[in-house]
Amino acid sequence: MHTRTAAAAGLLTAGLLLAACTSNTHHDTTATTPPATTAEPTTEAPTTPAAPTRYDIGQPWEWSSSTGADGTTTVLGYQQPVLRNDPPDTSLGVPAGSQWGRLDVKICLTSGPSIGVSQNPWHLGFADGSQADNTGLNGGDFPKPELPQDGTVVAGGCSRGGIMFPIPKGQRPTMVVYTPDGADEPVVWTIPAE
Repeated sequence: MHTRTAAAAGLLTAGLLLAACTSNTHHDTTATTPPATTAEPTTEAPTTPAAPTRYDIGQPWEWSSSTGADGTTTVLGYQQPVLRNDPPDTSLGVPAGSQWGRLDVKICLTSGPSIGVSQNPWHLGFADGSQADNTGLNGGDFPKPELPQDGTVVAGGCSRGGIMFPIPKGQRPTMVVYTPDGADEPVVWTIPAE
């Protein structure tokens, strides 16, 4: 019973205070205008600088992950044609007379826990909006070194290598599109015209 009485007394006190606040006997006749609000400049710096919409070949993308890993990813170059004497087979979904294109990339881990690297997140984009995926093929006569299909990089280390793409006859990509896990948006490098 004591708990109910205390709770009721608390509610009664709160009600009286509310009534006292709302029954103001003094009426102020001067109009008040709310103070102007201005946005205060922020002094916090972002942990990762704002990225340009597109990078140039050779320009590193600096990244940090939620796991505490920090590093850079760079497209070092693009070459087409590669292996003129052994063009991509039509079984790869490209027409006869197509060419191989080779993307040269480097992924470095500055600090933090080890990271995985793969060819899977790499694509080539064309002016018409279409994209070419890598085939997942490696070895054989492909130029060395090759980026691993499933590799690991430790702090202070890098993984560098090529990724081969079958390029349809008469076409040349205009951009590299990189879609790593955890990135909000793809990272893009511009491939210069020949």
